[in-house]
Amino acid sequence: MSSSFDPSYVTAFIEATKKVFQTMLGLEVTFGAPVPGKLPHLANEVSAIIRMTGGVNGIVVLSLPVASAEKIVNSFIGASVDRKSDDFSDAVGELVNMISGSAKVNFADKQVSLSRPSVIMGEGNTVQQPSGSVCISIPCHSSHGDFAVDVSFQNVSVSQTNRPAVA
Repeated sequence: MSSSFDPSYVTAFIEATKKVFQTMLGLEVTFGAPVPGKLPHLANEVSAIIRMTGGVNGIVVLSLPVASAEKIVNSFIGASVDRKSDDFSDAVGELVNMISGSAKVNFADKQVSLSRPSVIMGEGNTVQQPSGSVCISIPCHSSHGDFAVDVSFQNVSVSQTNRPAVA
């Protein structure tokens, strides 16, 4: 059974990403038009994943090329961190956790729970989109490089009339 996709879901993640990057890294993020499709939309080497369950089910993926990830993590931690260290993957996981947690307040009436983040590193890594889901990729641009926030919702459909707009 499929329900209609609510564009406010994506707006919540755009606003959360903007807030986390401004507050925690002092970085301005601009956004391209959200694109419905399949995960991932960028060929990235670092992906942090968190699962949403409850009234809204799906996954959130923060997907970055390694060069962007290194600059963003070093800015976040305030020091140079080797990408092979646990601190590096922990920082990327914490970023997706903060973005998802900030967006979650917009789902209060849906009683959404978040899993612990997982981080996948390596050239050509792919994140499998859950079956029966709709993915919206949000292209993000910053002075530290491009990245994407991909949100995949289960049991929803996207029509031409309710596609998300750029915030």
